[in-house]
Amino acid sequence: MIGKSKQLLAATAIGLSALAGSAFAIPSATTMLPSSITFEQYAGTQAIGSGKIDSNTLFWAQEQSFGTIESFVIFFDPSKTTLVGALLDFGRPIQAVFSTTKDLKGSSVFESASFDYKYKGNTGLEKGDVVSFAPGSSKLELIWSANNAGDAIRVLTAVPEPSTYAMFGLGLLLVGMIARRRIQGAA
Repeated sequence: MIGKSKQLLAATAIGLSALAGSAFAIPSATTMLPSSITFEQYAGTQAIGSGKIDSNTLFWAQEQSFGTIESFVIFFDPSKTTLVGALLDFGRPIQAVFSTTKDLKGSSVFESASFDYKYKGNTGLEKGDVVSFAPGSSKLELIWSANNAGDAIRVLTAVPEPSTYAMFGLGLLLVGMIARRRIQGAA
């Protein structure tokens, strides 16, 4: 009986960690080109869009959440003109992408107080840069030829509504009750 109780506890813990983890989706890069470029969360101190980061890293940063929308900034700021391509997966449906300096400034309500934002020159995408996604898809493809001050986009994704969490919690509770009855019936 103790073994089954531990299994129930472990299943519940896994379910609750999945529920907690779904509150914030971490974007991932499923394809990168060239291989010398990495995809990482930005933890630096230089202003985003300042032209002073000079890195061979494609960065992402979580910005704000408003209701059912969550915002991310994706940026690349190499020291010399560099080609970067990636297929990014946000784990949630993409609602909108802002890719021009004007649109980035116009959507500044999503900017996080955790980061400093500067829009040096043309911080958005230049002519020839590509960002594509299918409506409702969680995946976004980008091919950029970036130079200093880099390229940046803002991606808005859907966040599951609280009712989704409630249904998940109710399902966990129901599974727990069924398992408990089975354990008690076996005793």
